[in-house]
Amino acid sequence: MFFKKKKEEKPKKSFEEKLEEWAKRYGLPKESIEHIGSLYGNANEGLLKILARADPEGRHDRVSKALGTKKIPLGAGYILYITHIKKADYQKLRDERDPRAARFPILHGLLTLALIHHTGTSYETLGDAVRRALDNWILRGYYYEDIKQNPELFINELLRQLEKRQAIINKELAEKNLRTALEKAIKITDKMPPDFKDSEKVQAVGKAISGIADDPIHILKQAGIDIEPELEEFRQFLAEISGKKVQMPFESKPKTADSIINLEAQKLLGILSGLKFAGYSQEAVERAIEELDAQIERLMDEKNLELLGLYLGFQRLLKRDEFERAGRFLERFAGN
Repeated sequence: MFFKKKKEEKPKKSFEEKLEEWAKRYGLPKESIEHIGSLYGNANEGLLKILARADPEGRHDRVSKALGTKKIPLGAGYILYITHIKKADYQKLRDERDPRAARFPILHGLLTLALIHHTGTSYETLGDAVRRALDNWILRGYYYEDIKQNPELFINELLRQLEKRQAIINKELAEKNLRTALEKAIKITDKMPPDFKDSEKVQAVGKAISGIADDPIHILKQAGIDIEPELEEFRQFLAEISGKKVQMPFESKPKTADSIINLEAQKLLGILSGLKFAGYSQEAVERAIEELDAQIERLMDEKNLELLGLYLGFQRLLKRDEFERAGRFLERFAGN
């Protein structure tokens, strides 16, 4: 009786050997290749703090929700419920320390933040639409530099994903805002890191976006990376598209209580318009009520009774399915 001779198994490469192989493939120092893996992280606490610096209100709770994050114990910071990009292709890029998509998690967060201010909502569908657009981008063999060279092509893919989820109302306006958001986001992501050949800068970005970062901006500055001017530019843009004026350091005149209520009522009217576009579906209304719950908790902590009354009144009318009455209620405060 003849037995088939077993194939001789090739000896498995050590991690050091793999690093050297990847370094040669991408023309980068081995130390940089090693640190690139941490850039493919999920929406950890450091990244959320950076996004908060880009937010006109200095908050990251909404973008955290839209990205689908949760906080886990033992000081590990925030993590995504799901992998940033599901496809095995992306996992391979991360496992092999491929630099070509290493900036995608940061870009994902910035574009999701822009969509929150464009739509006036923070549903997970926004973060999921950006993630899916990046999914498909990679599956077509495109990477970060291809987004810079073909921004319109990527924006079209993102708009397709948003329309599929009924997440936008005015496509023309969404396209205009996304084009500007992408342009300004790239100015930030180009610096994170500015050069993959500098292993110290790659390591600093990994630490800055991780769950261990108390002050991610400080970590970046220590490595010679200053993104504050670009974050401020992004912040001003988000303030413009959401109808909120960002107070500059030299502006000492505070907003009046009436003007703040007026702006918040306009924002809630935007949410109501989104619900109308979704046909007041039960799922959409329930998501809006959940979002309002989070805002009401915050306003209770801040003891902001004026805005608390506005949010509670709007939420109560949504729970009763009194949508037309909710519109009339908000218009009384929005100056319409």
